[in-house]
Amino acid sequence: MKKKLFISMGVAAALVATMALPAMAAEYEETSTPASVSVSSFVSISLTGDISLSGDPGEVLGPDTITVNVLPETNVTVDVGIKGETLDTQIVISDWKWSVDSGTTKTGITGTYVEVAGDIASGGNCVIEHYVDTTGASPGTHNATIYYKAVVANVGF
Repeated sequence: MKKKLFISMGVAAALVATMALPAMAAEYEETSTPASVSVSSFVSISLTGDISLSGDPGEVLGPDTITVNVLPETNVTVDVGIKGETLDTQIVISDWKWSVDSGTTKTGITGTYVEVAGDIASGGNCVIEHYVDTTGASPGTHNATIYYKAVVANVGF
């Protein structure tokens, strides 16, 4: 029995001595993993100016200008569109006009978006002149709501 105990203690001591020896360690280990990111298109605009025209009935009034500013956080080029709506029966939405060429061409606003300027870069802008044809309108205030939209260039409205 003493012999078995002595052998067992010897094996245990050898194990302890082996475990106490420093292991051969690598100086470093390197591994990798694939990484990817998906960046979405981001469009941001602001408006400056207002449309507040006045004059005699029967005239084409204007221009008042709205500047559509493409804000710096926009990460794509954009196209700018315009549409409008009104409940007025004397000055309908097509009597409200827009131009981007100093009034040479005045286009009636419609109820669906149409492009007024394209390929505007981040930090750029688009100046839109506004006119209204008051032919047939009675005196008073006539209202409309004009909408502006910027979309990723060349994808349409």
